[in-house]
Amino acid sequence: MRVTGVDCHVLVDPAYERDATSSNQDTIVVEVHTDENITGIGETDLNAWVARACIQAPGTHTMDVGLGESLIGMDPLDPEAVWDHLYVGTAMTGRRGALVHALGAIDMALWDIAGKAAGVPTWQLLGDAAHETFTPYASLLPRGGDFDTFSQTLVDQATWAAQLGFRACKLEILITGPYAHEGLDMPSSAMADILMSMGILPSRTSDIEAHQDALATPFLASYVDALAAATPFPTVLGGPAATDALQRQLEALINGQVDAATAMETAAKDVDAALAAAQ
Repeated sequence: MRVTGVDCHVLVDPAYERDATSSNQDTIVVEVHTDENITGIGETDLNAWVARACIQAPGTHTMDVGLGESLIGMDPLDPEAVWDHLYVGTAMTGRRGALVHALGAIDMALWDIAGKAAGVPTWQLLGDAAHETFTPYASLLPRGGDFDTFSQTLVDQATWAAQLGFRACKLEILITGPYAHEGLDMPSSAMADILMSMGILPSRTSDIEAHQDALATPFLASYVDALAAATPFPTVLGGPAATDALQRQLEALINGQVDAATAMETAAKDVDAALAAAQ
């Protein structure tokens, strides 16, 4: 089997907003075609036009080959060899950044072809299953240019996702810094208020409210990441198991019993355990 062509499709949300911190407004889908009529599909989270240029641009020498043109004629059933060849051949432009992202889309498409050709799910080509089950999460990016609207849309999105059956979520609370959503400019401590409005942080603890600024950096940002990775929705909506585990670590941090890194590590393990028990 040989690769015969590569097509790039730039997809754009017609209602995209320039002031939104949201990479889901555009994407690129890459199709790799073969002489046995098997097509693989890949995607990458990168500026879609830049990714397309990385794939379609021609090369003029051995250290800067074109990804798409070099792929033609190669064996799609050996994705690792193809990846090595393209990575070495694009050393002058690639190695890091946009081109490696584009190469990732091609790599995904090749593994898709390999799975289809073998008649098995692609993951079976990569080795034994690491887990019998896994819990998907909903990625929640609230809307609104003020605190009340932003907080309420996050609660509404979490409720909607839970009704769809999701039991975990990633909270994209982008309210400060260079990537603040829709022009928001809130102190990082406002994250605690938003989490309280969802029933995640316990508002009854005055010590936590008094230490919001200290918690926000670096612990609270990492705390949100832990919720993104492992928190079951019953906890997000007020359930006790993981909330109690996280509460213990917050209080230990406030009382000086642990440092932020230890509290974060323990909190993540406790949330994982709560999630496993909930299953």
